[in-house]
Amino acid sequence: MLPAQLGTYRLIATHLGLEAPATYLLKRLLHVDHFYHMTAIINRLRFPRLRSDLRFDLACKGDLDEIVQRLRMLDAASRKDLVARLLFHRRGFSSCYLGRSATGDLVSLQWLIRPRDNALLQKHFRRIYYPLQENQVMIENLFIFPSFRGLATFPTVNHHVLSLAKQEGFQTCRTYIRKDNVTSLNAFFELGFRMGKLLAGYNLLGLSWRTL
Repeated sequence: MLPAQLGTYRLIATHLGLEAPATYLLKRLLHVDHFYHMTAIINRLRFPRLRSDLRFDLACKGDLDEIVQRLRMLDAASRKDLVARLLFHRRGFSSCYLGRSATGDLVSLQWLIRPRDNALLQKHFRRIYYPLQENQVMIENLFIFPSFRGLATFPTVNHHVLSLAKQEGFQTCRTYIRKDNVTSLNAFFELGFRMGKLLAGYNLLGLSWRTL
C-alpha cells in the first residue's frame, strides 16, 4: 500500500473510529449517489445579509494542524466532513480560505478552485468535475463549524471567496451539491445559483465517476 493511502486510512481511523475505514472501503467498492451541478453569474449574486465580525485568510499548515487537534471536540458528522476536507487539501488543493471570528475561533473552510487547478482536477477527479474554462471558478468543500451555523455565516463565507473571484476577473461560478442536501441547495438558490444537470455519481471497485 502506498504511503499516501496509509496516511489517508490512518487519518480516518484516528478521528472517525475503526469502523470508518471499512465503510470508506466499501463505498469505494460499490456506491451510487446524485449531485446537482449548479452555476451562477458572479455579478448577479445576492448577499442581503452579511456579518462584519469575521475575517478570512488563506489557510496555512498551522491552521490545518489546529483543526486536526480539535477534531475530537466535534460531533461525529462534523468530524467526518472535516476529515474529507483535510484529505482534499492533502491532494494539493491549497486554495482554502479559513474564516475566524473576532476572538480567533475557527468559523469555516471554503475552497476557491480556479482554472489553474485543472491539472489537479484532471489528476484526482477527472470524471468528477467539469474542467474550468478561463472565465470560470468552482467553490467546493464548504464547512461551517457547528456553533456558527444559521447565523448568516453561509452568505458571508461565500461573499468573501466570490468577491475574490470577481476581483480576479472571473465571471461564472460552479458548484456541486448532493441531491439530498436540501439545506445547501436552498442556501445556494438564495444567493442566485441555478440548478443544472442532475449527475449520478458512481464508485465501483475503487473507480469513481459522474455522468458529466
